[in-house]
This record gives sequence, C-alpha cells and structure tokens, in this order.
Amino acid sequence: MRRLARVLIVSALLFSAAELAAQDSACAAGRFVPYFGWDRTECTDCAIYGSYIEYLKEPRLGGIRSDGPAAGRLQEYDTLVAVDGAAITTPEAWQKLRDAKPGQSMLFTVRNGGGTREESIRASGRCIPVALPRIIVVRRSPGRA
Repeated sequence: MRRLARVLIVSALLFSAAELAAQDSACAAGRFVPYFGWDRTECTDCAIYGSYIEYLKEPRLGGIRSDGPAAGRLQEYDTLVAVDGAAITTPEAWQKLRDAKPGQSMLFTVRNGGGTREESIRASGRCIPVALPRIIVVRRSPGRA
C-alpha cells in the first residue's frame, strides 16, 4: 500500500503539478480520478456502467467551476462534440475519457451558439470516496430468542 502511494506521488510530480501530489496524499480512503472542470453532464441518451459512460447523443456540460481546469475555456451549456478528434458518440471517445489520468491534456471540441471550437484542457485530480461495505453485528442477550 505504501509503495502504491509513493508511485502515485512520483507520477504526479513528473507532471509538474504539486497540487496533484497533495490531493493524492489526501485520498487514502478513496480513488484519485481526473477532473476537467465541469460538475454536470446532461445527456438525453447515454448509458452509465460504473465510471464508464457511453454517450449516444452529444451531451451538454454544466457546472463549469471558476477555479477548475476548464475555467475560461468552457462555457456553461457547451455541447461536447469530440475528445481528441474522436466523436463523443463513439467508443473511442468514451474510452479516452475513461482512461484519462490527472495531469493529462485533452482536446475537447465543443459547440455553443452555433459555433464550434477546440479547447485543450489539462486534467487536475479529485478524490472520489470509495464506499466501504457496511457490516452490522447483532448480539443477542442470553435467554432471548
């Protein structure tokens, strides 16, 4: 476990992002995942399998954080068209998003107000808590059924 933590910290430093190492060390009870700077994805036709999302229609992005990686690059309700040149409605794009790593840059093609543009965004990271199984122990008093 300690070795894994060291590997994650060294990897974060290689991407020259000190904040990633600090976040990683604070993620002992969770999973460190890439974060591109939006908190909401609105899709009318998508399938979710754990952390893997299949977009069958182009989704709209919302909750753009003013302090996140997408700040100044994406706008509220931009429609996500492609990831690194792969249409968002293809397995290639879904896999790129699923396999992204904190510190990695990706090129997002978005549409808003009729115009299409490309924005390069470098992912930061955030800790997603991992739910631990709940175990309930019931003890019966002697003589009680």
